Amino acid sequence: MRVVKNKEATQQKQQKSFVKKTLNCLWNPIDTIGQSVIGDLWPIAYETTQDSIAVGFLYIVPGKVVKLLVGNDFSSLNQCLEIGDRTSIYRYSCFVIVAAGFSLWIVVAARLVFRSAKTLISINK
Repeated sequence: MRVVKNKEATQQKQQKSFVKKTLNCLWNPIDTIGQSVIGDLWPIAYETTQDSIAVGFLYIVPGKVVKLLVGNDFSSLNQCLEIGDRTSIYRYSCFVIVAAGFSLWIVVAARLVFRSAKTLISINK
């Protein structure tokens, strides 16, 4: 029993190392090009891109789940106003989903401004 667990643990470590090596092979050329083109601002561009991708997933997933469960697509305020009457629960859930997506993008913008200001201040010193 213990031998089987050790083999499984070894296989998992090998798979993780393979994924890590593959990602490093992809990341190193991208990092070199980014550093040569943008210079010191490359980390800001990279981190902002990561944030945008993550926020995009956070914005898309709840909308898709709601579309699957309810059958309505809650992606804009115009659609929220067209849904049901003023007391409809779907209308208010639409407003919540749209407002949450808007606030996520505000967070990304604020992080971008903060990172940029921090890097520009450190470059000027």
